[in-house]
Amino acid sequence: MRRSVIYVAHPLSGTYAEMERNRLFGAHWCAWLCRHFRVATVADWVVMSTVLEETPANRAMGIECDLALIERCDAIVLVGTRISAGMQIEADHARKLGKPVVDLTVLGIRCPTVETRVGAVAALFEQFGIKEAA
Repeated sequence: MRRSVIYVAHPLSGTYAEMERNRLFGAHWCAWLCRHFRVATVADWVVMSTVLEETPANRAMGIECDLALIERCDAIVLVGTRISAGMQIEADHARKLGKPVVDLTVLGIRCPTVETRVGAVAALFEQFGIKEAA
């Protein structure tokens, strides 16, 4: 069975320590989603923000790359504790293209560990034809 390809959006900006933490939690979400669902995750911002200095030009380039990736993905998933300005741009772009936008920010910064929460996410994904991993 084919894996759906999903773009994972997570807040990034802040102090250096906050950005490090956000990259780590974003990477955890990517792994968690792959493990529990039939998805392949895309989160270029985890890598790009590690090597590129935080400047307006690099931020604009990053958003441009993110939007291009979203065009090629099946859906976008919003994770973290809030929807940042960048995430809103990404979600709006996905909606404009008719792509599903799954908002998991209500679950908080950490991936769910309680099976009932995994089931709740599965029910949400099911609406978009994304299956749990076997």
